[in-house]
Amino acid sequence: MSAVLPSASLMPTLGFFSIPWMVFIAFLTGVVCTFIVAMWRRRALARRMQDLVRAVHRLAEGDLRGSVPVRGNDEVALLALTLNSAIETLQQQLARAENQQVKMATVLEHMEEAVVAVSAEGRVSLMNARAELWFGVTRQAVL
Repeated sequence: MSAVLPSASLMPTLGFFSIPWMVFIAFLTGVVCTFIVAMWRRRALARRMQDLVRAVHRLAEGDLRGSVPVRGNDEVALLALTLNSAIETLQQQLARAENQQVKMATVLEHMEEAVVAVSAEGRVSLMNARAELWFGVTRQAVL
């Protein structure tokens, strides 16, 4: 027994809409759609990375205000969360240091003893109110 295959002349042809052309058009449509989606995702990723770069530049300049927007749940979002956490930690440490400085300045200012700090070059770098009274000079004159 032999198999009988239809001849090419019996295959349905629709002119331009033949099966090979339809497959090619479907493939081409898929490639174009994939390219469009890839470009859209690339732009979204580039915007997120630009946000991170701007935040790092602000941080490098000492500006601890604000945070980085966290969008998504990928590595870039994790990096943004980590950067926000670092900014928050730096803000807390800076606030503690400023509080300590205010406390030390208050203690220094209200001491009964005269306190004068002199640098290695021999310049007065700190002086309290009692030292002004003892030496008869103002801080503005010696600092």
